[in-house]
Amino acid sequence: MKQNKFLKLFTLMLVSIFVLGLAACTDNGIDDTENGATDNGTTDTSTDTSTTEVSPTGERVELTIATWANATEAAEFDEIIAQLNASQDVYYLRQEMIPADYYTVLQTMIAGRQAPDLFWLAQEFIPAYATNEAIIDLTDFLADQAQLDMDDFLEGALNTARYQGNLYGLPWIGQPFVVYYNADMFAAAGIDRPADDWTWDDLAAAATALTNDDTYGFGALYIPMGIFVWGEGGELVDVDGNVLIDSDASIRGLERANSIINSDFTAPRTEIYSMGAEQAFVQEIIGMFIGGANDGVERAVAYADRF
Repeated sequence: MKQNKFLKLFTLMLVSIFVLGLAACTDNGIDDTENGATDNGTTDTSTDTSTTEVSPTGERVELTIATWANATEAAEFDEIIAQLNASQDVYYLRQEMIPADYYTVLQTMIAGRQAPDLFWLAQEFIPAYATNEAIIDLTDFLADQAQLDMDDFLEGALNTARYQGNLYGLPWIGQPFVVYYNADMFAAAGIDRPADDWTWDDLAAAATALTNDDTYGFGALYIPMGIFVWGEGGELVDVDGNVLIDSDASIRGLERANSIINSDFTAPRTEIYSMGAEQAFVQEIIGMFIGGANDGVERAVAYADRF
């Protein structure tokens, strides 16, 4: 099979940002059962609660960064950390992996005054952690430094770490979602390859043409609803915290999502989940597939010697 058999078509939307947060000094507990917010406890800013200490490798200050990385991600991240550690003699950064129950463990560490110095934090936790002063407001610090060019960051990515106008972290991972399509299956069905101006209607038409007794035109294990909502000009929540999911545009987006996900041309989630969406795509059970940064399609294709 030729190399152009499996192609990434287009980036749909930036939907996930993992924020790198800096731990603050606090004795507040954080309960994520209700948006992660609590209003009890007091903040003691006079006591250093971090795990910072002199590194055993020298007189550099040792800093810890907590991650939910798996073995592969952790190894890759350790390579980046090693480069940082070798580039200066001021600090020594060490990764602290929390592979399971990440937020439960992290919140327990914060409550026990053993918080890591830095940690990965999904954007939806920023308001709760900021309200409880479990993370530090970096706004003034970043404005007064010259080592980072803040123009290097996309404004939308930075906004994921903002709360009430203040910045509490920096983006670490931005995950786009893309559509893969099988060019040979398109050609066999007499369908033109997707163009840059493709719409959901175009995708639906192609998926319908690809669907038969043995093949579904489209499949995905996970599609963020925001993609459909934003595509129709809607929004989930505005910058002031107002919920807009019931706006006309947002409802149109959700209706579009329903028409795609629950269509006859879309493989049932239970069916492709059992074998893996990547394998379903490689085995031509689905002709198009939506994936993200961790979908593993390229690895599955290469492993099957079909790339």
